[in-house]
Amino acid sequence: MKPDIVLISSIKDPASINIRDLLIKKYNPERLTDRKINGFTVYHFRTYNKLIEIITISSDLIYAEELNKRVNGKLFIFLSRHKSEEALPTLTAHVPGNWLNTAPYGGRPKDVCIAPAKMLSVFIKALYRERSKLKLDDWKCSLEATHHGPYIEEVPTMFVEIGSSIKEWTNKTAAEAIVNALDCVFKADMGDVAAIGIGGPHYAPKITKFVLEENIPVGHIIPKYVTSHIGDYELNMAIKKTFEDVKYAVIDWKGIRGT
Repeated sequence: MKPDIVLISSIKDPASINIRDLLIKKYNPERLTDRKINGFTVYHFRTYNKLIEIITISSDLIYAEELNKRVNGKLFIFLSRHKSEEALPTLTAHVPGNWLNTAPYGGRPKDVCIAPAKMLSVFIKALYRERSKLKLDDWKCSLEATHHGPYIEEVPTMFVEIGSSIKEWTNKTAAEAIVNALDCVFKADMGDVAAIGIGGPHYAPKITKFVLEENIPVGHIIPKYVTSHIGDYELNMAIKKTFEDVKYAVIDWKGIRGT
């Protein structure tokens, strides 16, 4: 039976293993003794009438290209560390993909994954609540623009991340915030209508604010730093590669190059 959600962790990623281990502790999943991936145990459990699978891979998550050819699922969620030059404590979520003709961090050039806009929005709203509840107020919490790999075909895909150094990646309270927010995703259903986001910096504060305050989910976000390099092809790709029917665009007008 195809899992409703596959949670993907990497043995190379301390934040990933931190989140994975807390999921195992919280949900007490069953080990699938007849199935392994890269030699690692596969777990599954049921909650909210959904079948959830937890897998661990040996490669870096951003290079797990076309994982859907080896793993079945209706939604892929990568459990990941986040890196940034500022090294600030961070809780983020985004869709993987590359808007430009280069793919230095996995994926395909000028191609993006299918955005599960509603699930992404459900997650970030829940994550904001958890940040407050768990007293992580000094942690930055936001959606990010679509970026990096891997390229996953046909399966809606999102990343949930803890950043930005080993201190945060191994922080148990941060992992708890992620796991509790994921529980809201397990409870939710995929959506029908969504928006794409255009403009603003990488962490998309205005688009994140829109998602938190409105009932229209946003999937792909095209940041300011690529808007002068893209055109109709990329805009149409963002629309077509959203699970929901895209009816709206959320635009940060001041955050578009040249305006």
